[in-house]
Amino acid sequence: MTKIILGTAQFGIKYGISNVSGQVEFNEVKKILKFARECNILELDTAAAYGESEEILGKVGVHDFLTISKLPALPSCVETNIRDWIVREVRNSLSRLRVPFLYGLLLHRPSDILGINKKSYLYAIDELLSLGLVKNFGYSIYSPEELPELISSRKPDIIQSPYNIFDQRLKQSGWLNKLTDKGIAVHARSIFLQGLLLMDKNTRPDYFKKWDTHFDSFSQACNDNKFNSRQLALCFVLNEKLVDRVIVGVESLNQLKEIVNLSKFLLDGNYESLGCNDLLLIEPNRWSVE
Repeated sequence: MTKIILGTAQFGIKYGISNVSGQVEFNEVKKILKFARECNILELDTAAAYGESEEILGKVGVHDFLTISKLPALPSCVETNIRDWIVREVRNSLSRLRVPFLYGLLLHRPSDILGINKKSYLYAIDELLSLGLVKNFGYSIYSPEELPELISSRKPDIIQSPYNIFDQRLKQSGWLNKLTDKGIAVHARSIFLQGLLLMDKNTRPDYFKKWDTHFDSFSQACNDNKFNSRQLALCFVLNEKLVDRVIVGVESLNQLKEIVNLSKFLLDGNYESLGCNDLLLIEPNRWSVE
């Protein structure tokens, strides 16, 4: 099985700063999934928060894929029976996906397991695992700073984290090595920084002008390797041996075909200098764009 996991946010919502085609049409989803099977891409990443994604996957049929989904953030209106809410949410995801179990269940807001709700979360997770409704548990994080408290609360099987040529915090912090040593699988997401790394200088929003020098260095690295931006961004993460899986979202069959082709290339060199710790650039939830 390939290292690539097919991300499915675009199947349910318009996702990504560079997305100009919107939500992927149903027939195109069918073609993408068919090609994924042919290429031995047999893992999917989805979430209840991704609009219609789970329903669409269920309609196409994904029983032969290993599906990872995410538990939504705990609503403020759920103050009691949190365990019941968690189990119900997972069963609803299974119903929409039309599969008997989730290969992975991640917390979309990991902090929900901390504090006063910890006992309810731990009880529900253990129950889901014992019933076979969930095979692996994990956290979808935004920063390595979240990891110490989360792992001490409950050791996960999977950590899903941003990791790309600009956002190298997971490795630079030492946590990529630590997770490997603990036997925790690392799934890299946002490898194209929600598509920002793929945008031409003339189409990037003005918000990003202050980092033009950084983007220029990235472009120079592409030229030095005779790679395009998608190829360099993809191979940078795929070639990291301690990253177990790489989540890639696509808007079309042609994009997936290109990614599969580009994934065959090896990348030489050291790109630590392209790492950036400015959260206003590397954390999309902080962007201020029209």
